[in-house]
Formats: sequence, structure tokens, C-alpha cells
Amino acid sequence: LAIDGPLSTGFTGTDYTFFFVAKQATDTGGGYFPNLIRHQSDFSAANWGAYLFGGNAATSNQPSLVISARNGAGGEVPCFVTPVTTGTWDIISGQVNGAAGESSGRVEKRDTSPATVVTGAAAGALNFGFTPVATFIGRSGGANVANESFDGEMAEVLVYAGALTAAEQAAVELYLRCRWFDPQEAAIAILPLENGDVEITFA
Repeated sequence: LAIDGPLSTGFTGTDYTFFFVAKQATDTGGGYFPNLIRHQSDFSAANWGAYLFGGNAATSNQPSLVISARNGAGGEVPCFVTPVTTGTWDIISGQVNGAAGESSGRVEKRDTSPATVVTGAAAGALNFGFTPVATFIGRSGGANVANESFDGEMAEVLVYAGALTAAEQAAVELYLRCRWFDPQEAAIAILPLENGDVEITFA
């Protein structure tokens, strides 16, 4: 799915938050990078976005979710979230906060109860001073559409033109959990917080 970025979504600023309920069907270790969401500008075909990755030294060779942004030199500022497995429904969320120079991601796996939650974050000087062109859902914005398209199912996709607060993100995740997973799985989620506390959410 390719949509006009600035006209259809308002992607003209620097801050984005997105949520997917998705299940990747095939292994991501085959040398391709299935895209969840990619935003193209006249600066880079991969100006920001999220994709699944087979893994390298940065992820301890584990499959991972990558939430990426670009710096002024065109280099990637990636946030890695591991582990990611195929064949199970996940709630996948990510945020690029250009004002703070940060990208972050979260995966909530539904194959365990309580839910298994993994997070990641990266910081860098992000650059979005270029004209938005298009946004791609589940496919590539470049020439490698066949090799970089998502292979699986997406139950719901939510994209916000803005950096949501932690409380707002939690509210959206609770909505997705209650809508798409059975009551036993959705009953409780445990999320470790950065300050050492633990947040327990009851549906």
C-alpha cells in the first residue's frame, strides 16, 4: 500500500508514532527486510520507518524489529527491539521523535501470559528537513519491493502524526490488546519502566 505522505497523513513534521497488530509468516533471516512502514522523502527512500530484520552483531544475531530514522548525513539512526519471532500475533509500536532526536520501539508478544514485552531506544541527531513524498505500508519504497515486502497479516494499523506520550501509547496498546486478543491473553500485561518500577495493566 502506497499513500501520499503529506496529503493523506500530514507527515510534514518530525514526530511520528505508529502501531501494528501483525504476524510475519516467513523467517526474516533470508537476507531481506520485511517493511512494516516506510516513509520516503526527496532525501532518502528510507527516511524513517520500521522493518523486521534477521539480526547481526548489534542484536546478538537475533531477529529483531528495527525502528529507524535518518541523520543529516543520510545515515541510519536505528532502534533495535529483540527478540522477534514469526507466526505469532504481536503488538508492534514505534516512535520517531525528531524534536528529541530519539527513536524507540516496543513489541508485545501474545504467545505468553502475562504478555512478554520488549523495548528499545536510540538517540541521535535526526534530520527531517526534506519534502515528504509517500508512505508505504507493508512494502518497500524503492526497487526491492519483491524482497522487502511484509509477508503475513496485519489486523490493524494506526499511525499518529505526533510523538505520543507514554500514557497515550499505553492507552492505544490497551485498546489493541483488548480488541484483538482473547480475554485470557489480554487480561494482564507487565511492563518494566525506566525508573525501575513495574506497570501492571489489567484489561
